Amino acid sequence: MSNNEIYEKELAFQADRRRAAVELIRIISDLWYDYTIELILFRNILIDRNVSEILNLLEYASDFVEKPISIFDAVEIAQEIKNQEFPPSKIDLGKLVYEYHIDRNQYAIPDFVTEKLAPAHNSNEIVPRDVVLYGFGRIGRLLARELMVKAGVGNLMRLRAIVTRGEINETILEKRASLLRNDSVHGDFHGTVGIDLEKKALIINGTTVNVISANN
Repeated sequence: MSNNEIYEKELAFQADRRRAAVELIRIISDLWYDYTIELILFRNILIDRNVSEILNLLEYASDFVEKPISIFDAVEIAQEIKNQEFPPSKIDLGKLVYEYHIDRNQYAIPDFVTEKLAPAHNSNEIVPRDVVLYGFGRIGRLLARELMVKAGVGNLMRLRAIVTRGEINETILEKRASLLRNDSVHGDFHGTVGIDLEKKALIINGTTVNVISANN
C-alpha cells in the first residue's frame, strides 16, 4: 500500500470516528432529555460535549484502562440502552465499553446490555424536585446554568425561582439576565436568556424562572 493510500485510509477512518461521535452526542442527548438517563465516561460528564471533547475523553479513557475504548462500540451500546428503555439512572458508558471489549466473543451487544444492566429495571421511580435559588451571586448563577443546561422531560431538579433582595423591576431583571449571559471567569452561557416583565421572570432557554424579592 502506497503512502498516499495509507494517508487516505487514515483520513477516512478519522471521518468515520467523527461521524460516530456526532451520533453518540445525539443519543446521549436523547437519553437525558427524554428518559433522564445520564451517560458518563469513567465519571466524566458527557452531556453538552462537542465532537472533539468526546473523542479526547475516549482517548483519555483508553490510556487510563490500557485497553481500546472504541467510539463505534460506545455508539452501539448507547443505542441499545436507548432501545431497552431503562428507568431514570446514571450509567457509566466507559465501563460498559471496557467490559464488552473483554467479553465481546461471548455476547451480542443487545444480550450484553440486557445482562449487565438488568438491576437497573428494579430501581424506584424518581420524583422530580423544584429548586429555588436564594441569591444570584456567582455561585447562584453557576448553579442556574447547570440546572438549565440539563433541563428536560423528567429532569430530577427543575429551577423554578430565584430569590433576590430589593425591588424586581425591568432594570433589575435586565441586569440579572446580563450577568447570567456573560461571566468574566466562566464565559458565555450557551443558551438564551430574556426577561418577562409582566411575570417578573427570566426566560432561560424558553423556560420561565420567576424572580422573587426577599423583601416580600
